[in-house]
Amino acid sequence: MRCHVATSCHVVWLFVLISGCWGQVNRLPFFINHFFDTYLLISEDTPVGSSVTQLLARDMDNDPLVFGVSGEEASRFFAVEPDTGVVWLRQPLDRETKSEFTVEFSVSDHQGVITRKVNIQVGDVNDNAPTFHNQPYSVRIPENTPVGTPIFIVNATDPDLGAGGSVLYSFQPPSPFFAIDSARGIVTVIQELDYEVTQAYQLTVNATDQDKTRPLSTLANLAIIITDVQDMDPIFINLPYSTNIYEHSPPGTTVRVITAIDQDKGRPRGIGYTIVSGNTNSIFALDYISGALTLNGLLDRENPLYSHGFILTVKGTELNDDRTPSDATVTTTFNILVIDINDNAPEFNSSEYSVAITELAQVGFALPLFIQVVDKDEVSPWNICFSQLDMVPCKDSGPQGQAGPCRGPLARTSACPPGCQRLRNVGSSSLSATGDANKDGLNSMFEVYLVGNNSHHFIISPTSVQGKADIRIRVAIPLDYETVNRYDFDLFANESVPDHVGYAKVKITLINENDNRPIFSQPLYNVSLYENVTVGTSVLTVLVSPTPAGH
Repeated sequence: MRCHVATSCHVVWLFVLISGCWGQVNRLPFFINHFFDTYLLISEDTPVGSSVTQLLARDMDNDPLVFGVSGEEASRFFAVEPDTGVVWLRQPLDRETKSEFTVEFSVSDHQGVITRKVNIQVGDVNDNAPTFHNQPYSVRIPENTPVGTPIFIVNATDPDLGAGGSVLYSFQPPSPFFAIDSARGIVTVIQELDYEVTQAYQLTVNATDQDKTRPLSTLANLAIIITDVQDMDPIFINLPYSTNIYEHSPPGTTVRVITAIDQDKGRPRGIGYTIVSGNTNSIFALDYISGALTLNGLLDRENPLYSHGFILTVKGTELNDDRTPSDATVTTTFNILVIDINDNAPEFNSSEYSVAITELAQVGFALPLFIQVVDKDEVSPWNICFSQLDMVPCKDSGPQGQAGPCRGPLARTSACPPGCQRLRNVGSSSLSATGDANKDGLNSMFEVYLVGNNSHHFIISPTSVQGKADIRIRVAIPLDYETVNRYDFDLFANESVPDHVGYAKVKITLINENDNRPIFSQPLYNVSLYENVTVGTSVLTVLVSPTPAGH
């Protein structure tokens, strides 16, 4: 039998054919799987130990076949059952690590071996969540950043293929101040920001792939820090400003310290303080830096310019770094009540009063004298109301009964509103919010009286005076010119305080009236005459007593 050996055959074929020269020629097996001509697709989530395919081969001689796999890498991932050709997975696949293999499989009929290579493609599964890059995410923006301004871009990728590798962005939960472009990850401002309200935002960014079956997501934090911009005017604190000061307090006495603050909290500026209005005669000084209001001169409550107190308008101005004033300002009012001290003695409207009256003046007759006495210290016809924390606004009622809103926290009132307490006579005692200071008019209470011989012939009224009074002198007993024809009195207005005494002279002259019958010096006169007495001779002197003037 002749043997034909093709020159293109392998050595093993030569061996087979040569050996076949001594007998029947062996025909080698061959693979019949189609994937050898295309590729074999294996999903990356295939469990280890699973069968991924089966090698199929045909041997024309019907010899038993043995299957195998060659190559170090291929042997790590795949194993072949020799008898059945079943290929099973030895370790996990990861398309994102290695997406394809070139594996050489073999089949043998125990006389010869053939091999063929197959391209194994690792099929993608959505097994990777998106990954954020360049973390941590943080950005600083000024509070006046315009709405619509892009401020940051987040970036996340997903190595999966198709929809599983497409990433969309969102905030969880949504933010009312910021929005994120779902496709590009651009963060923009959508509402005006205010550093004084919120200084920082912590946002959670969600990156989700678009796999329809099992979408995966990843979260990242975005810190947005708001920086302050000088956009707020200052404000005064501890309002309302109202206080009191005693008259004749020494110059330099601190009345109160006012305080304003910059509402821009990031880098607050200092405040400069000035008095805008109400500072009569520059009686107060306001320290430009500290805000301390001090007395700048002699304060006399009896001065009409000062007696009703002060309503100062004060201004706080934010200062630039070079201490120059900025345009950011605030104003408020400062109510100051001047408290009376007992520093004035009563005074009469004249140092001497003179009058002439008939001796026939009736008891109760008022002498025609205009005597007025006044103590300039405070008389308190109204009440002053205070709350437990400070003096509070309320309705006032003036001397004419004209009602109107009080000018500031302190007011003289006829009735205190709920929550207030009445403080009567803010005179010589320190103010208190818990009760009366002193009795009404204590600083201007005094007694009026006459001193001198026969002062009981007259009475005065009133004898107890508060503040100011017209004094009347009236006849107390019948007068008699023939007994006392002139009175000289000392008129006193006396306080309880030493040296607080008012003084005046009172001179009263009586006018004589024909109010007495003549009286002879003796009831019976006896006269003896000689018969030869001449005409014109004085025979008797008759005396009458008294002899009223002009009668």
